[in-house]
Amino acid sequence: MRLPLKELLHQQPAVRVGINASTSTRTKGFTLLELLIVLALMGGVYALLLPSLSKRTGSDIANILGRLGQDVRGVFDTAILTNMPHRIVFNLFTGDYWVEVADDPKAMLSAGHGGVDSPAVEQEKREKFQTDFEKYQDLVGQPIKDASGDEEIIPTSPVLQAKAQLEGANWSKLKGIEWGMRSFGKDIGIRSMQCEHHERKISVEEDGKDAYGYLYIFPGYVEKAVLYLYYRQGEFTFDQTQPPFTILTKPYEGGLDIRTGYTEVDIRAEDASTWGL
Repeated sequence: MRLPLKELLHQQPAVRVGINASTSTRTKGFTLLELLIVLALMGGVYALLLPSLSKRTGSDIANILGRLGQDVRGVFDTAILTNMPHRIVFNLFTGDYWVEVADDPKAMLSAGHGGVDSPAVEQEKREKFQTDFEKYQDLVGQPIKDASGDEEIIPTSPVLQAKAQLEGANWSKLKGIEWGMRSFGKDIGIRSMQCEHHERKISVEEDGKDAYGYLYIFPGYVEKAVLYLYYRQGEFTFDQTQPPFTILTKPYEGGLDIRTGYTEVDIRAEDASTWGL
């Protein structure tokens, strides 16, 4: 015959009931200290996972790529309105970029030694030009005095007169609140890029801190260029397990063709359809 549960409990010794009650309490819950430890561990794990989660946030990447597209289009329109050549300077190592404008409407595409860009190489090229040009000035001779007066006659030549054209345009950062420094941030960056005037791809792995790329934009034309954006792992390394982004310029539209994944592109290919021409 089975007794009701209440009668069974009353038949047990008081001490035993106390022991069972204590044991039952311990197995059904956690102490405050145990809860605090669990919460601390969960917080630590979340902190470790947070960078990885933020790197893969689609809205963040969309904002970065969208802003880049707006910047290229904005510079394209500005070049048309002002009838002046512009360029976007990309620092691949830091992930920063900014806009520069030429002081000469006839400015041409130019690249440093080896077909690559950088402010240091550009300054070196300018200094070399000044040194070499002094030879032409010496050949022309020194100023002479006019026999009929005290005025000096300064010798000249077509070469000296063409110095400004031979030296090339000077570039300066575009002024205005809307044209401040831009940044891709710490999580994504340009691993490599190649523009129409480059002799080879410029990459962080090969060029390190000197990895610069100049995207030239003329009134009505953006030079052909391809940029490869990857998630960053370190200063010189990128996460190749995540799909990158391939970005192509649209030369006569002033926009960008943004593709998910890696697309191999020959910058000098005769297939005009790649660039929408």
